[in-house]
Amino acid sequence: MQKQTEIYMKQNHMTRPGDGVLVGLSGGADSVGLLLVLWKLRETLQISLRALHVHHGLRGAEADRDAAFSRMLCERLEVPFYEFRIDAAKEALDRKCSVEEAGRLARYRLEEEIRRVHIATAHHADDNAETVLFNLFRGSGLTGLSGIAPVRGRIIRPLLWAQRSEIQTWLRQQGQDWVEDSTNQESEYSRNWLRNELLPAVEERLNAQAVRHIDQAGRHIRQADAYLEEVAEEWLQKHAPDGKADAGALAEQAEIVQGYIVRRLFLKSKMPLRDVTEMHVQAVRELLHQGTGKSISLPHGFRA
Repeated sequence: MQKQTEIYMKQNHMTRPGDGVLVGLSGGADSVGLLLVLWKLRETLQISLRALHVHHGLRGAEADRDAAFSRMLCERLEVPFYEFRIDAAKEALDRKCSVEEAGRLARYRLEEEIRRVHIATAHHADDNAETVLFNLFRGSGLTGLSGIAPVRGRIIRPLLWAQRSEIQTWLRQQGQDWVEDSTNQESEYSRNWLRNELLPAVEERLNAQAVRHIDQAGRHIRQADAYLEEVAEEWLQKHAPDGKADAGALAEQAEIVQGYIVRRLFLKSKMPLRDVTEMHVQAVRELLHQGTGKSISLPHGFRA
C-alpha cells in the first residue's frame, strides 16, 4: 500500500518536498487509510500533514462519535487536527441540492479556508467506477466518462489507484480500526445504490475485476478527452481567435471535434456551463447546416 501510493503520487506529481497536505478525515476506512499511509510516507515524501474533520450536523450521536474518533487518531499520530461544524441540511436547502452534495461543497470550502496547501481526499477506484457509471447513465460526454482526476488544482487523490477492499485489508494488517457511517448502507441515494447493489452484482455475475476495468476505461477516456481539448483549442486559436467561428470551417471538422470546439466557444463567451447539456451542443452543431439567418437560444440569454 505504501509503495504503490508513493509511486502513484510521484507519477501524478502530487506533491514536492516541503509541501503541506491537509487530509479530509471522516473517520471511515477510506480517509483513515489515506491519513495513515501518508503519515507513514511523510518522511519519504518530505511533506507535513494536518487533518480536517467536518461535522455535518446530521446523524446525532454517531456523528459526535466520528469526530471524537478522528480527533483521538490524530492525537495518537501527532497530526494537527481541525474540526468544523456545519448545518448540511440548511446548506442543502439554501443551495437547492442534496444533503450529500451540500456536505461535499462545504468540506471543500472549509478546506480552502485552512491554508494554501494540498487537499488530499480519500477517493479510490470504487468511487471512480461509480462516478463513470453515474455519468454514463445520466448522459455525459467524454469529460464525465473520464471519472475522477488524480489531481484537480490543489486537490490530490493519492488512493485513487486502490480499491476499497484493499484499503480495508491493509488497515486490518496495520491493526488500525475505523468507524462506519450507517447511512452508507442505505441505497436511497443513487450513488449508494450503485455502490451497494449494482457494482457488487456486476462483479459477482459478470467480472470480478469490473471495478478495475471501469477505472482503466476512465483513464483512457481521460487521455482522449485531454487530446481532443487540445485539438479544439488549436483550431480555435487558428480559426476563431476572437471567439467567432466560421460555420463552414467548423462544419468540415469531425463531429466529435465540433462538439469540443462548441464547448470551448461557450467557455470563451463566458457562458455558465452548469446548465449546458449535450442537447445544446448538438443544437449548435445542427445549426451549421441550416443556412444563413438561422439561430437558436441557449441558456442564460445566449444565442448562437
